[in-house]
Amino acid sequence: MCIASYVWGDPIIAASLPALIGLGLAFMTFRENRKLQQERLVADMRLAEKRTDLERQLALWRRKTDLAEQALTLALKAREVFAAARGRGIGQGEGSTRKREPGETDDQAETRDTYWVTIERLNRDLDTFVQIQSLRYTFAAYFGQEAAKPLLVLTKVLQELQIAAGVLMHMVPIVATPGNQQTARDLVRTLFASPGDPIETKINDAVAKLERTCGDTLRSGADWAAAAGS
Repeated sequence: MCIASYVWGDPIIAASLPALIGLGLAFMTFRENRKLQQERLVADMRLAEKRTDLERQLALWRRKTDLAEQALTLALKAREVFAAARGRGIGQGEGSTRKREPGETDDQAETRDTYWVTIERLNRDLDTFVQIQSLRYTFAAYFGQEAAKPLLVLTKVLQELQIAAGVLMHMVPIVATPGNQQTARDLVRTLFASPGDPIETKINDAVAKLERTCGDTLRSGADWAAAAGS
């Protein structure tokens, strides 16, 4: 009898053969399952990273969209406030909130009240400009300093109008000299609107720039959200 025949013919070895085959299959199954688990773990990690990245992008889009909506709304509101404040028509009782200076004549008071009307109108909506000033820094952080410049322009226009009204009221008794008359005319053109005047152009340009910046953000954000949801 050959050795091979003797080995396979051994009752103990013959009885152990199915167990050995089963053990080998179990090991192969274990190794294959472990490989699948590792692949699944890697796939889950990649999916989690992708989800985190999408959530981060969504949060950024929501924040920028919110800021764009706020900035554009405030800019449009500011333009309306300026248009109303710089209107040449004066209603009954407007300008009456100004406190008279000691020694003012009636004529001086009437002229100063006329200039005060613009300040009085602006004061009713000062909160709009407080919000613009507060928003400007956050807007710049997300959109850049250049994109935030129109908000600064709007706050500076407010200051120009306040200064123009203050100087004109101060000049009432001393406006007669030629130099003062020219200064007064320039300040009046700042304070009161006329078609295409520099102040109106400055306001419209600032609003138009914000409309482009914020409009692009709102449109691109909407496109991104639609793509993410599809």
